[in-house]
Amino acid sequence: MVEVGYDGCSNDDGDVLSTTTRYSGVELMKKIELPAEQTQKRLPFSSRIRACLAQAFYFLFFSFRSFFHSFCRINICNKFLCVNNIVSNRWKMEKYFVILCMIAVLFGVGCEKEVIKLVDDVTPPVVSDFAVVVTDSSAAVSWVTDEPCSVEVRYWTSDKIVERRSDPEYRQNHTVVIEGLKDSTTYRYCAISYDMWDNFTVSDTFYFTTRLNLRKILLNAWRRFEAGDYQAAFEGFERYIEFGGDSLDVYCGLAWSRFFMDYSDTSVYRNFSMVIGLQPNNTDALAGLSYYAYCDSDFVGAVDFGRELLTVDSNYVFIHDTTINYIDINIIIARGLFELEIYQNVENYIGRVINVYIDEDDPDTWVVDGVKFDTYEEALDKLIEIAEKNYLYLPGL
Repeated sequence: MVEVGYDGCSNDDGDVLSTTTRYSGVELMKKIELPAEQTQKRLPFSSRIRACLAQAFYFLFFSFRSFFHSFCRINICNKFLCVNNIVSNRWKMEKYFVILCMIAVLFGVGCEKEVIKLVDDVTPPVVSDFAVVVTDSSAAVSWVTDEPCSVEVRYWTSDKIVERRSDPEYRQNHTVVIEGLKDSTTYRYCAISYDMWDNFTVSDTFYFTTRLNLRKILLNAWRRFEAGDYQAAFEGFERYIEFGGDSLDVYCGLAWSRFFMDYSDTSVYRNFSMVIGLQPNNTDALAGLSYYAYCDSDFVGAVDFGRELLTVDSNYVFIHDTTINYIDINIIIARGLFELEIYQNVENYIGRVINVYIDEDDPDTWVVDGVKFDTYEEALDKLIEIAEKNYLYLPGL
């Protein structure tokens, strides 16, 4: 469950700010230093090109005009040029100069208009549209300002230790991600937005509650199971489901925990069967069903589930309790076959546990643990009994 809200904010001096507070000036840290009245904005590239062209035309106009006037005053017309012709055509050249001047003015117009002065801003930014997205260990706080701002989020729990996350980039849409949070914990936070002139706005205090870490609950339940505290493990698995967890592993956990508390509880079979219905090759559920059937004297089920398990994994080991493994399953299958009077396959399964040879057609081999039996069946029964006593693991039973 996620909770989000607000209830006021505190500043650096510990004073509670119950509503959005807006400041101007440089009362906090200095972000940038700009001459308020003389700083000029850099011209766009197109305007700089136009300014350069205007200067070039001005230069050409005055250079050629000066050269022409100087040239006309030199008395060299008979040797190089006819000055009279030049003078008579002076009005034509003046016309060209006027055209050059007009072109220069045309390119220069507007350039100065784009050089603007920054005026000192005393209006704090306006903030809006606060939102937060939380997980079990993080929160992403987002909001909008009416002008580019750098921002900071301050957050704390009931211990009053304030931590901070900041974003120094100037923008209007802000998202600050807070990581490393505790699961299922309520945090309070406020956001501070600084504009370029160090005006800043402190938001109301909001709060959010991180999600419950379901994976942690599941892992803790299995730890209880591995420690042999089956009741606590069962309660942990139930809590996981209560808070919305959905995992086949948790139903295996419920079934195994209940089985070692009460092997006759029908919920054991029901939970294991549900897992098999969704995942037919789930080895933990197959092992559990074989165990359950064995304890319930359902030898057909014990054999069928055990054989299916060994087909999927002939060296099966239950990772949460390694003493439950393929050895137990072979013993369960051997006992099931014996009770079903299918003797010819019993030796194959019991032989994987105990290295004893008995032959149905050789009475001299019907010796188990130093005792010679009159029938093959009696020898098999004794052999399985020894395996059950020494190797079959049934904790709590």
